[in-house]
Amino acid sequence: MLLGLGGGPGLGGLLAWVGLHLTKFEIGGTKPHYYTPNTTIRIGLTLLVAGRVLHRIGVLYFSDRATAGSTPAFMQGQLTMLVIGLTAGYYIAGNSGVLLKSSRG
Repeated sequence: MLLGLGGGPGLGGLLAWVGLHLTKFEIGGTKPHYYTPNTTIRIGLTLLVAGRVLHRIGVLYFSDRATAGSTPAFMQGQLTMLVIGLTAGYYIAGNSGVLLKSSRG
């Protein structure tokens, strides 16, 4: 599980770097500054998280009722932790990059 959670933020940071290069910035002499993030990446991440949550809910819901005590907990899974880390890494690195870019402008 630590591998999934540890690799996710790194991949999310890399994805944020790509997203920052695809972001359109409107930085003028006066504030406020405006930016338009890449919607493809954000929609993709949202669908990835929603799909993973729906999958885990389906696994828990359709599991055999007799073995309900042996089903894994909701957040125990490498892929789940990878998706959480990827999303967190993307938004932390992406928002930090936007703040740095707007403070320089």
